[in-house]
Amino acid sequence: MVKVRCVMMQRNERALLEPWLRYHAYLFGLSNLVVLDNGSTDEHVLSVLARYQRSGCEVIRRYSSPSDFARKGAILADIIRRLDSLVDYDIAIPSDCDEFLCYLEGNRLRCDRDGIIAQLSRLAGKTCPLQVGATLFNVPAQPGWFSVTWTPKSLVCKDTVVMLDPGSHIAWTVSGEEPEVTPLVHVHLHHRRFAEMRAFAAQKLAAVGVDAADEEALRQYQGDGVHLTRFLLMSEHEYGRLHTDAPVVAFPEFVAQLRMLGISLDDTLLGTPEPLREPVACIAVRLPAEGGTPGRILDFAPAHYLEANGDLRQGGQNPLVHFVLWGWKEGRPYAPPPPSAALPQVRRAVQADLPAIVAMLADDELGSTREAPDAATDDRYAAAFAAIDADPNQALVVLDDAGSVVGCLQLTFIPGLSLHGAWRGQIEAVRVVTSRRGEGLGRIMLNWAIAESRRRGCTLVQLTTNKVRIDALRFYRSLGFVDSHEGLKLYMSG
Repeated sequence: MVKVRCVMMQRNERALLEPWLRYHAYLFGLSNLVVLDNGSTDEHVLSVLARYQRSGCEVIRRYSSPSDFARKGAILADIIRRLDSLVDYDIAIPSDCDEFLCYLEGNRLRCDRDGIIAQLSRLAGKTCPLQVGATLFNVPAQPGWFSVTWTPKSLVCKDTVVMLDPGSHIAWTVSGEEPEVTPLVHVHLHHRRFAEMRAFAAQKLAAVGVDAADEEALRQYQGDGVHLTRFLLMSEHEYGRLHTDAPVVAFPEFVAQLRMLGISLDDTLLGTPEPLREPVACIAVRLPAEGGTPGRILDFAPAHYLEANGDLRQGGQNPLVHFVLWGWKEGRPYAPPPPSAALPQVRRAVQADLPAIVAMLADDELGSTREAPDAATDDRYAAAFAAIDADPNQALVVLDDAGSVVGCLQLTFIPGLSLHGAWRGQIEAVRVVTSRRGEGLGRIMLNWAIAESRRRGCTLVQLTTNKVRIDALRFYRSLGFVDSHEGLKLYMSG
C-alpha cells in the first residue's frame, strides 16, 4: 500500500486543527502527519497539539516567527527533504489546516479512504509535480454547498522536491517536468461568517507584518496571504455576494464522513444541505438564482460531460471545474438524457411558432431593448416571417421538445464568387428559452445548422455575436468556430 506523509503549518487554528488531524489520521495514520506550529498562543490549540503529539503525531515547534510563516514553502520543502533521508514513504502532501483531501472518480465526488489510497497509488513513483484537480470552497450562506474552482496545490513523490512556492501551491521537482493534474480534490473550509473572516484574515496578515487597518498597505501587498486582503477591503454585502453568481455543488458524502469521524463543525464552515426534492445519481449542481426564482438543480455527470465534449479530453481539464466556471453558460450537455426521453427535434418554423420565437428574441439583455415581445400586434414580424419562409435560401427553425418550442435559429445560404464560387451558411438569432439554458439545447441546434450547411454544399459556416456576449463567444469556440475576422455593422436610420 502507498505510504503517504502529510506536512502542515498552522497557527491558532482553533476551529479546524482537530478536524484536520482526525480526518487525515483516518486516511494515512496519525504517525504519518507532521504539524509545524507557527507560534500558537491559543490554549485550546496548544492542548490539541499536545494530545495528538502524545498519540504519535510529529509536532515541530521551532518555526514560530512571522518570518517563518512568510517562507512556509521553503520550510515545508526542507521538511520533505528531511523525510527523504529518514523515512520510508512514497508521496508527501504539503497541506493547509483548512484543506481536506478527496477525489473525483467517474460521476461522483468521493472521500473514502480506500479510494484516496488507490488514487495516490497510481501516482507513486512519478517525478513530475502533481497537482490537485479541483478545489471546493465552503459557502457560508449555503451550508452544505461548495463553490468550485481550481487553485493550484501540489504534492510530490519521494526524492523529487526541489522547491515549493511560499503558499506551497506550486512545486518544482528534479525532473523539471510540467505538473500533472490529478483527480484529487480539496475541500477547502476557508470561509467563515463575515466578522470571523475579517478577524481570521487580519490575524494571518499580521503574521507577515501587514496592518489590517491600513487600507493602502492592504491594496499594495503582494506577498503570502495576498488572497486574504480582499476580505478586509470589502463590505459585508459584497462578501455575501461572492458565491451567488456561479453554480454550487453538494458533497453530502464528505459531510457524512466528517460526522462519522466524530468531527463537529460550525454550520458556517460545513453544514448539511437540505434534502433534494429529486434524488441525483451523480453530482447535484445548483445554478444561480434568476430574479427571485431559486436556481435549478442539475444532476451533473462528469464522465458524460467529458464524453460529450471532446475538446476537453485533450486538455486534461477537470470536468466539474470546467462546467461550473464555463460549461453551464455555454449550454454544454452535462448528463445523458433519461432512457425514455426523446431528444428535442429541430424542425422548420411555422406561423404558429412566431410568438414563441419573438418572445425568445426579446428575453435577452440586448433583445429586450430592441424587440416587441407581443408579436401578435406587430405586423412587421409577420411580414418578415413570410419573406423568410418563401425564400429557399433561408431556414428559420425551432427546437421542438414534445410540442414546446424551446429554441430557435435562422440559417441563411449565401452564394459568392470568392473561394471558387463557394456557398456559405450564415447562422443568426440563436436563442434558447431561459428556463432550459444549460441543457445543451443550443449545441443541438448549432450541430444541426453545421450538418445542414454541409448537406447544402457550403464551404464554410459563419456567424457573428455581439461583443458583450462573452459566454456565447466561448460556446461558439467550443464548437470549432474561430474568431478570425472583425465584424462591422451600420444601422440605417429612418
